[in-house]
Order: sequence, then structure tokens, then C-alpha cells
Amino acid sequence: METLKYTVLPFIKKSWIRLGLILVLCIILLQDSMMLSFSSKGIFYQGSSATLWEKQEAEKSPSLIPGKDLSDLPTYKGELARIPDEMREAYIRRFSHVAVGEMKKYDIPASIILANSLLHSEAGTRDMAVKGNNHFALPCTLDWLSKSDMYGGVCYRHFDNAWMSFRNHSVYLETPPFIHLKSLGTKDYKGWAKGLEEAKYSNYENLMQELISLIESYDLTRFDNR
Repeated sequence: METLKYTVLPFIKKSWIRLGLILVLCIILLQDSMMLSFSSKGIFYQGSSATLWEKQEAEKSPSLIPGKDLSDLPTYKGELARIPDEMREAYIRRFSHVAVGEMKKYDIPASIILANSLLHSEAGTRDMAVKGNNHFALPCTLDWLSKSDMYGGVCYRHFDNAWMSFRNHSVYLETPPFIHLKSLGTKDYKGWAKGLEEAKYSNYENLMQELISLIESYDLTRFDNR
């Protein structure tokens, strides 16, 4: 009994401590695994670095809310007109390289990306662009479990930086009812503008004409050739 008391029991106590530590480590690893699984199902990585975000390309295309008619989103006709021309040009210079990068990766015309962001963010001055880095008026969907906020009674996505908004816009256009537009290629900006209006990307009145007007006024097709 003395031998059992001084040799076996201490060994068992030490073993339980080790087993406890192993159990805690397993729980931590399991939590990390679950977070990675979530990020691949539409919960976009929240790191502030674009480089870190790029490493999380297990992202899945966010699906639209079944039966959701995007035509009920607010109309913002004419809001961009109040923005000085020099601010619009500065916005284009700031994000042109991002739009070109997204075009090369997702086959969306850079001209469409720039015109769409310029129009829906009001050259980066709109509340959701300033507060939430949402430059495309991207609405919440059922599988959007990341940051968001309400604007005009409608839920819109929030992002940690503008780059994440541009990337999410590219992924968003790979979902119905926009995915068929990819067949137009990167040179048919008029086809893309018409398609976005027909697919009710937003309730912006005359969306097609507004996009085409911005593209031609600022010669945005020059970026489609990069």
C-alpha cells in the first residue's frame, strides 16, 4: 500500500493534469477549425489587411435571399450630381488599380466596377461607404453573417476596408441573377450595364444609362485594356 501511495497515485495525478491540458488544446484547435469552416461559407475574413484577406479565398459566392426582389431597395437618382467633378476624378484615380485587379481575376470590366462603385458610393461620400466601406450598396443576404447596418430601413453590408468591398462585389456578381453576364467578357460595358439594370442590381432609376454615361464621360474603358 505504501508503494501504491508514493508511486502509482502521483503518476495518475500527473497523467490527469496532462490529459486536461491535451483536452484544452483540442478544444482550442476545434474552435479554430470551426471558424475556418464558417469563413468558407460566407462569413468573410475580418482582418484589416488585404493580404490576409487574399489568403482566405475559400469564400463561397453569397446567394440572394430566396424570393428577394432587389427593386425594393431605395432609389438614389441624382445624388452623384452634387459631388464636385474633381472628387469624382480623385475617386477614379484612387480605385482604378483595384478595379483592374478585380477585372483580371473575375472577368468583370474595370469600367463597370469603377462606374458602379462611383455611382452607388457617391464617389465615396455616402454614409455606408464612409462608415462601412460599402462602395457598391451591397445588401445583406441570408448567408451574410458579418458586419452590417441599416440605411433607409434596409440592411447593407459593412467591410473593414474598401478593398474588401470591391472583392465582395466581384463575388456577388458571380451569383444569380448576375452570373450570366460573365459571358459578355470584359469589353462589352454596355451589355454589362444593361444586364445589371435588367437583373435589378439596385433601384437606381435608369441604371444602365447612368453607368454608360459615367464610363464614357471619364473614359473608363481605358482601364478595360490594362
